[in-house]
Amino acid sequence: MATPQAYQPNMVAAASPQAASSTPRQPRPGSHPPPSSASSVPQKEVDYYLNPTELFRWINYRRWDGARTRAQSHPDEASTWIVSRHSSDGRVLWRHLPLHLVCMQREASVAVDDLGDSNAVLAARQMEHLVDILLDSYPEGASSPDDQGMLPLHLLLSKAENEPNERVINLILTSFPNAVDVQDNFGRTPYDVLREQCQEKGVTSDRCRAAFRALKRARYVSDRISSTIQNESANIVAAVQHEATNERGASQKIIVRLEEELNNQMKEMELRDSRERNRQEEVKNLKNELASMEEALEAANINLEAAREERDHYMSENDSMKAKVEHHDEIVDRTRSEAQQSRQSDIETIAKLKSEVNTSKAMAEALESQLRSRFTNEDYLSSTVSELEEQLEELKVRNEHASKKHQHELDSLTADNQ
Repeated sequence: MATPQAYQPNMVAAASPQAASSTPRQPRPGSHPPPSSASSVPQKEVDYYLNPTELFRWINYRRWDGARTRAQSHPDEASTWIVSRHSSDGRVLWRHLPLHLVCMQREASVAVDDLGDSNAVLAARQMEHLVDILLDSYPEGASSPDDQGMLPLHLLLSKAENEPNERVINLILTSFPNAVDVQDNFGRTPYDVLREQCQEKGVTSDRCRAAFRALKRARYVSDRISSTIQNESANIVAAVQHEATNERGASQKIIVRLEEELNNQMKEMELRDSRERNRQEEVKNLKNELASMEEALEAANINLEAAREERDHYMSENDSMKAKVEHHDEIVDRTRSEAQQSRQSDIETIAKLKSEVNTSKAMAEALESQLRSRFTNEDYLSSTVSELEEQLEELKVRNEHASKKHQHELDSLTADNQ
């Protein structure tokens, strides 16, 4: 398909409305400003020169059958805005939906006689079918204003030429009855636009009167819908108010109960705070006691360390004493052994001396007997006996002296051991 020629729609709305009236137009009571085209749902836009939709191409080439088929196969293009911008500053020159573009066509806006030209009748029926499909694909298009605030109904009636197409008017009003009271950027409602078109020739045609009746019916339907909505809204508001009153009473009871619970909670919180303060005071006292105990424990640890050092010192001394005692025990044992040996030696000596004494006595007796028997010299015998007695006494003295010496050494060793 070839690139479309520059599309320049006949912007009747862009012209000053002063041609219809020399005085400023006052809005009719109950009329509405043009609805904003902005929506919470992002709107798709394409540039007229860069990426126009295929549906727009068919409409631009006035191929109504192709446009109808495209709208049926691609209904999303019915909600796509076509925008033309100025090449220098980018401002919007015009912004239309496919429905706006179709409503600006003479085949859609001007009615034809069913008995007239067959081509014109065919084109009119194709346009009616196309408008029906566009509204079915995107019903919001009937309530969407263009860049001049004009609805498709404004554009349709602006091209009516005193012969408005009642069928297309009814299709649009069926989708959006409130369109009859919507004002464009110049304060004109569709009723005002129709009156301007029908009064251009000075004679009101039957189709104009039928269109006026259709607008009046739409206004009546719109008013009925508005009244119904208002009544339903009033009923809903009354029900909501009644429910709110009931809920308010219930809320008051709940509030009273909550206040009581809050007071109880406050008392419990105060009690808990008091307990918490007491607990904190106890914790503080316990901390002080713990600090004192830690100080006492530190002092006890110091004393314990000193005691351990003293114990270690005493244990060292004890070990030294044990070593000394063991050495003394060895000395005592050795001394006892020596004393025992010495005593045994003394006993043997004493026994030997006793034996010698006995032997001496026996010898003395033998000598005495010999002396007696031999009548030896008395002086010699007496001298010999005296010498023997002296030797015996000397032996006794020596024996006693040795016994005392051994006893003294034994007592000294016993005292040292203790």
